[in-house]
Amino acid sequence: MKRATGFTLLELLIVVGVLALLMTVLTPTLVSARNRANDAASSIYIRNCVNSLESIRNGLTGKFDVAPSTCHDNALGEARLVPSASVISSSISIDSTRSDYLITVKSKTGKVFKHDGHTFIADNG
Repeated sequence: MKRATGFTLLELLIVVGVLALLMTVLTPTLVSARNRANDAASSIYIRNCVNSLESIRNGLTGKFDVAPSTCHDNALGEARLVPSASVISSSISIDSTRSDYLITVKSKTGKVFKHDGHTFIADNG
């Protein structure tokens, strides 16, 4: 009498159950890691935006000759940035004296990052 080869239905169900358990444990961790990566990319993007904006500041007067509205505005010239995939929106507000600014970047996770020309601020949005 030959014995049947292969897996029994019970063995297959156990394997499927173990895989399902692993997925339920790993999914929140992977989502959390992706959110942290998106926030880190947004933070890097705003720092690059600060560098781009500072590069067009007039060295003699300390004022901005042009007033870009976003980090990817053509007014930045060669310092213009390509928006990151993790950034939903970005804006630049330059005050009436043309010497101070506020950069705001919103991440895919909903966090809002700001830089007021002196301080980097992360809000929970």
